Amino acid sequence: MEKPHVQVRATSLFLRNALEGFLRNSLDDGVVIDHAEPLTSGPGDVVVTVDSCCPPEACRRLAQVTRAVIVLAAVPRSDAADLYYRSGAAAYLPMDVTGESLIKALNSVLSPSLGE
Repeated sequence: MEKPHVQVRATSLFLRNALEGFLRNSLDDGVVIDHAEPLTSGPGDVVVTVDSCCPPEACRRLAQVTRAVIVLAAVPRSDAADLYYRSGAAAYLPMDVTGESLIKALNSVLSPSLGE
């Protein structure tokens, strides 16, 4: 069986590298962490992105072709959360130092794959 993929999308190379490193250290070894170049995603992919590079309409398009989209926000807002959830985001989370909420959200959307 193919390993699940988590794609990290961020306009800042520093942020993308930091997120990828954090996820590699935090998730099961059976998960492939990468960034999509060119930006293509498939039905089994989970996309972790930031609101600054993925507006709600882009989230809607991604949610239609991927397993899940998780959006991180430096300054989360309830009105933005509503837009992202209506656009199909699996989670709209604040960026934080611990990353606990991100790992919980990822484990939730990946759990069917990891158990197979």
